[in-house]
Order: sequence, then C-alpha cells, then structure tokens
Amino acid sequence: MKLCFYTVAMGPKYHAYLPLFLAAVTRAYPEAGVIVDCVGEVAHATFTAIEYARTTRHTVHYGACGKWAENPQRILCGRWTQFHPEFLAYEFLFYTDVDLLFARETPDLVERRLEAMGTDCYSNSDTIDTTLPEDRRMTGLHMVRTSEYFGVMRPVMERTRQILATCTMPAGAWSETLGQVNNQKLLRLMLERAGLPMPTRGFFEYHGLHVGHSRVPGRWPRLFSSGQTHRRYAADLMPWLESAATQRLITEPAVRAEVQALADAWHGEGEPEYDVGVLFRNNERLVEPFLLFLRQPGTRPCRIIAIDQASTDATHRLLAEKLAPEDRIVRLSENVGIAQGRNEILRRRVLNRPLLLLDSDVFLLHNNCAGMLLDAVQDGAAAAFGVMQSFWLPGQTQTGFAFVLLSPAWIEQVQRFDSEFELFYDDTLAAEKATAKGLKSVVVDAARACHMWGMTIHRGSERGRCDEVQKRDLDRYLTKREVAHV
Repeated sequence: MKLCFYTVAMGPKYHAYLPLFLAAVTRAYPEAGVIVDCVGEVAHATFTAIEYARTTRHTVHYGACGKWAENPQRILCGRWTQFHPEFLAYEFLFYTDVDLLFARETPDLVERRLEAMGTDCYSNSDTIDTTLPEDRRMTGLHMVRTSEYFGVMRPVMERTRQILATCTMPAGAWSETLGQVNNQKLLRLMLERAGLPMPTRGFFEYHGLHVGHSRVPGRWPRLFSSGQTHRRYAADLMPWLESAATQRLITEPAVRAEVQALADAWHGEGEPEYDVGVLFRNNERLVEPFLLFLRQPGTRPCRIIAIDQASTDATHRLLAEKLAPEDRIVRLSENVGIAQGRNEILRRRVLNRPLLLLDSDVFLLHNNCAGMLLDAVQDGAAAAFGVMQSFWLPGQTQTGFAFVLLSPAWIEQVQRFDSEFELFYDDTLAAEKATAKGLKSVVVDAARACHMWGMTIHRGSERGRCDEVQKRDLDRYLTKREVAHV
C-alpha cells in the first residue's frame, strides 16, 4: 500500500475534527490508510460520528498515550516518537494535524512531496518562524519513506519516548522565541540526532484547508487573497464541506463556528475582494456621491485607499466620517501630483489583491461594475478597463486609468507610475510599458460609469494651470518615448 496518514487527536474539540478529517481523506485519497491516536475519553455523539466516517482502511486507537494524556505538550512531542507496526505496511507515512481537510489535487500530495524530498527519506522545511537561529523548527506536516525513515529514526524515537515517560521534556525542546516547549523544534533535534540531513530548501504546503486558521482573525481573507493555492483548495472542498451530509459530522459548537468562519471568508461576506484607490484634492463636493455610487447595495466588497493630497477644504473630514473602518485614509502634507499619488496607493494596497483605480469624479452606474472587471481579470486579463460616459457630452465615451482594474501581475510587472509627470501621461507611459511586457488588457463594455470629466483638475483644484502642466508633461512624455526608441 502506498500512503498512510497519521495524526493525534486530544480533547473534545480535537476529537470532533476526526469525522471531518476521516471523510476528507476518504474523498481525496480513497485508497490511503489512516492511523489515529485518540487521547482521552470521547463523547458519545463524537464517537458515533467518527465510526460513521471511518472505513476499513482507518484505524483509531482510542485511549492512546496513557498517562501522557494529562500533558498536552508531552502528547504533541510524543507523536514524533509513536511507532505502530502498521506504519511499515505503507510506502509513505504523512504526519499531519487532525484539523486539516485534504483537497483533491494534481499532482497529488505524494508526488508534490517527492519532488521536494529528492533522495531524502523525509520532506520538510527548517526555515519557518525563525526568530532565533537556535529555535529553528520543522513543520507539523511531514512525509517519510517508512522503511528508510524508521530504520534510522527508531533508536532516537525510543530514547526520546523514554525521556517523555519520566514526565520530563527532552533537552533542547524549549523555544526561547515562544517561551514554551515546541514539539516541532524537538522533531528537528531528533532528525539531527539520527544523522539525517537538514533540508536544503524550504518547502511547505497544506494540501488542503487547515480549519484551525479560523482561530486567527483575518487569516482566511489573507490566505484567499494572497495567491491561487488556498482558493484552489477551497474551490474543491467547500461544496463538500457545506453539504448537509458533511455538516452532520460536526458534533462540537466550537468546530462548527470555525467551519462557518471559513465559509464566510470564502464567500466574501464582508471581506474585501479588491482594493479601490482614489485621489482627492479639495474635492469635498465629490466625496459623498463617489462613495454612494461605489458602494451600491449588492456591490462586491472592497477596501478603499483614499489619498488626500493636502486638501484645505472639508475633504478630509468627510472622508473620515464616511469611510468604513476597514478603509484607509492617507493625508499627505503636500500635493504630490497624480503619478506620485497613484504610487502612494500602490504602496498601501494588499499584496496579491486586484486594485481598482478610480478618479473621484467617476461614478459607477450599477452594482456589478467592479464584479465584471474582476471576472475579466480572473479570466486572464492583466488590466480590465471600464467604459466612462461623459456627464457633459451625452453619447461620448472614453476609457482610461480613471476607471481600470489592475491585476497583481500588472502591478508586479509595471511596478510604479513615473513620478516625473505631474498630472498627465504617467498612465499612458505605464500602459505602453505593460504592452511591451506582453500584459493583456481588455475593455469591458458593460461595466459603465459616469465621468464628470474635469471636476478633479480642470474645473477643480488645478484650475488655471492645467494647460501649462499638460504642455510640460507632454514634453516629458515625448522625450521619454524618443529615448526609449533610440
């Protein structure tokens, strides 16, 4: 047999993860074995759910660890010393946490781990949470080649187990960083004492959704916005996890609350899907209508980054009153211009979250404008432009950086707007740079906005000097283009 998962469950809450854990393994790896050390007395409802989810490939050792059950740290350390003869019936053993739900993925867990292992008999990372070099630790997700690994590790495992049996902790298990015993640091010491090589590069993947992340406020939104991996896991797992059959496996309110927090984050209830960047400069009349149209009922949730360019009117006060707690107001000490203002937005965006750039005189005409642009970016566009209808000239439309959603890839490639420009042409140059790098842009005709063109500069704060600035910025632009083509 190829793969076996091993985990430890201690206490009522962690017992209650077991039915979900077993069902998720069966779904993702139906041919794999599971061996569980279940510590302490199991509630009747949880026991019933465990036995319902358990298959003939799953072994649950109830009442495991004996007197260690009184000390959680000893149990966590002891899991690295536990040896069941059944381990050797499998080619690979994967140490894991009981609150981790495995997703179906291609390549699968074994293939992905083997790529990281090379010729070593285990896969892991020694580089996580390294505040102090002496506190370097392994991760709790740990795949081994059983015959090779246990052939080398069994003597060290037994010696460590004997120390734990005396109700003392092995020397070196204490973490100065955490101020407590760290079982993952102990694993690293055990590997070193067995003479096994330390990993040459960091490797860490969950292979699924770690429900325990719900205990850390804001972690799920960060994981879902920081890359494709957790979104891929969730796309596979969430329909199953939210099904009535799976929900019946949850017996503890605390576990149900954590699963619900995961579901809420995945469905975006109150969590931003994108950032909105907007510049204000003495635009007090525009603050309320801008926000009213941006956050129409039914609009997909966003976080606003409002840059106040040293306004002398009521702009800043109105922003402070009207913006939501999760939004960000940045009040600059001087007017730095549009290009540098946009760079101030880029500095404060959430990494790997799309950014919707809007002028403060652009008003979205329906509640799915941003959603349409988000869909275009998710379909592969690096930049998605909406269409602006002129407030002053009915029938006239335009596209531009006054209404555009930029993907993280676009921002990473282009990096910044050229701050040598004051009010004009920085976006033109940025668009040309993006095109030169092969970044695809699209126009989404159905994403419509009304543009009161000129209200921010020509009729607004820069009235009377726009022609002069535009000529100067145009000269800069032509010079830069000429130099670029030499």
